[in-house]
Amino acid sequence: MQITKHSTQLAQEALPPLAGAFKKRGAPASKFPQAYARNELPIMIEGGKGGGKSGLRWTTPMEDLDFGKYFPLFVDGMREKAFPFSFLAREGAFQLAAFAQRYPNKLVDCLHRVIPALRTNLETRDDGVLRDALLLLQQIAQTAGVGPLLVPYYRQMLPILNLFKGKRRNLGDEIDFRQQRLQDLGEVIMETLEMLEQTGGEDAFINIKYMVPTYESALS
Repeated sequence: MQITKHSTQLAQEALPPLAGAFKKRGAPASKFPQAYARNELPIMIEGGKGGGKSGLRWTTPMEDLDFGKYFPLFVDGMREKAFPFSFLAREGAFQLAAFAQRYPNKLVDCLHRVIPALRTNLETRDDGVLRDALLLLQQIAQTAGVGPLLVPYYRQMLPILNLFKGKRRNLGDEIDFRQQRLQDLGEVIMETLEMLEQTGGEDAFINIKYMVPTYESALS
């Protein structure tokens, strides 16, 4: 149930236990590796010129893709750790999200399948997977007309954000040299919450506040 600004009372929910709260958790295997092994994905790895980084090349124009089939599949594969699945799923998901900026209806039509995949990625409690999921969520939220449609899904996604909101990187944390991962997870979470509020319409803040009680409006 979505909370509206006319709600008069917010129910109190039990706080998650602290012991082991940040521990990584196993997640169901994604279907991405299997689809890749069966050559069911319209992608291939393209070697970088002059020894540069490898890239992803689409073998079918994005305009001709079944967006509702492939976008949730790529999002689901973002929690994979083994190469090339981790690289292909992440790059493909972000490129498809960028494509959806021009064709928002394609994203709207499959949002109900994308959110469960994002939630599963968040539930891994793996810092790297969390950051990637949040950065993708930011991009999704900025797609025209999608922000308000995310509000009913806050209950599925925000509990983990509430848990990790104050987490800062420790010296013992795994080092990842990709630029976006040099940022503290807590900072990425705050950016995401602010983006959700900015794009979610009049009911966004009260729904964020319900799930993340310490959040203060970025619009006031």
